Amino acid sequence: MRPSPARVDAPDPDAWLPLPEPGDLPTIEDLIVGAAPPGVDDVAIEERPSDVPQSPARADAPHPSVWLPVPSPDDLPPMTNIVFPPPGSEPPGDDITPQLSPARADAPHPSVWLPVPSPDELTEPKLAPAADGQAQRRAHPFVHLLGSRVARAAFVMLIAATLVGSTIAIWDLVRVKPLPVMIRIDHAVPVARLTTAATVAEFLVQRHIRLGPDDRVVPGLMAALHKDTHIELFRAFPVVVDLDGKVTTRPTTYAVPARFVREQIGPSSRVTIREAPARLAAGSHIVLRTRHSGTLVVDGQQIPYNRAALTVRELLVSYSVTLGPEDKTDPGIDASLTDGMRVQVVRVGHATRTVTVPYSLADETVKDPKLDVEETRVDPGAAGTINVTYEVVQNNGVEVQSTVLSRFISVPARPKVTRIGTHAEPQWDVLAHCESGGHWDRPDVPNGFPGGLGIYVGTWHQFNGDEFAPLPNLATREQQIIVGRRIKAAYGWGAWGCARNVLHWAH
Repeated sequence: MRPSPARVDAPDPDAWLPLPEPGDLPTIEDLIVGAAPPGVDDVAIEERPSDVPQSPARADAPHPSVWLPVPSPDDLPPMTNIVFPPPGSEPPGDDITPQLSPARADAPHPSVWLPVPSPDELTEPKLAPAADGQAQRRAHPFVHLLGSRVARAAFVMLIAATLVGSTIAIWDLVRVKPLPVMIRIDHAVPVARLTTAATVAEFLVQRHIRLGPDDRVVPGLMAALHKDTHIELFRAFPVVVDLDGKVTTRPTTYAVPARFVREQIGPSSRVTIREAPARLAAGSHIVLRTRHSGTLVVDGQQIPYNRAALTVRELLVSYSVTLGPEDKTDPGIDASLTDGMRVQVVRVGHATRTVTVPYSLADETVKDPKLDVEETRVDPGAAGTINVTYEVVQNNGVEVQSTVLSRFISVPARPKVTRIGTHAEPQWDVLAHCESGGHWDRPDVPNGFPGGLGIYVGTWHQFNGDEFAPLPNLATREQQIIVGRRIKAAYGWGAWGCARNVLHWAH
């Protein structure tokens, strides 16, 4: 026994396995034969069928007719002649007679290829008969190795690794990556969240957000989620509704009274809001009335009415008609209105006076997409008249006091409407998006290129932009496009670097 050469100090000879001498090791043939189970001998090489030819890959001399000959080094031409053949010389290899390769599809030489066994021989391999009652010997000395513990362990590890790798690959394909979504509850500040949910309902469950029976979610609960989906959650709150005198409490998620009427009362041209706050909240009161039409006779005038009123009193209030202490109505003041009803006001014991006064409406400016940006149309409008009835108190024939009893529009007025065209070629909005992100009021003072189209201040003045505003960003979109058209007519799209270098428009 020799000490191990892996240690520096002399080891304890009793603590290390002995290192055998190379001469004491068994031969490979002994190891192969010894791997067989006890009592079983391997098939001897001499028992190999004699009709099986040797493989051309063995070290034995191959059949000379199926392999290219290996030339002698002395027969090879110099390297310089191969790389640079002398003029008039024949190409190398012309004196070699080509022969068929055994790898071709043609039938090979039968003496150099192993025979192809039949399927029956593969299904049940034939074993040599055992001598003296011994077990049959195996067809190959290594077949039994598959039953060893190491082989079985390696096979199990291979299967396990394959399953784990397949599982990971499939998981990478099917797993859902988190998506960013925005959620806002009751008009609060939107909050960004990451989710793996596929629908709005799954997202709410993941976030532990409970819904009441009357809450509303936009988009719907079954809507699919995408990147940057905006989810709106509106909590229901109670409002008091008076519809033609019938008072009920209803839950709603709509803060705008008109939207509440349209969505929850029903789309009807006859139901109109009579009283309501600007925005609904918990406990708000909203008064709704059904429209009625008929004729109102008051202070010598007959007025066709079509008003959202429940009673005669409400009808008179809508027309600002005031009753004196002794005045009365026919039908009575608290009578319910019906379609076609004639309502008359009777003045008792008072002198009245009716005058006609003119009135007008404020001017209006409207953007018209049907008109070009350089086109403007003006509707001059017209003044109207109002009949005002006064109750007059006189002393000795001199009027000392007057009180307005009613005011009715006899001739409706029309406002002056200025229509400004907004239609332009779509290239201008594309250019503005490229130059300023679509911000037509961008200051951009440090660079001197304000406005949506990035027009230089000096160029703005040169092309008479002063008629609209001193700077481009102080002018409207339409006015900037008008000046832009003037610049384009002189220089083409090349006047804008964004059009030339980014959008690649022709000059």
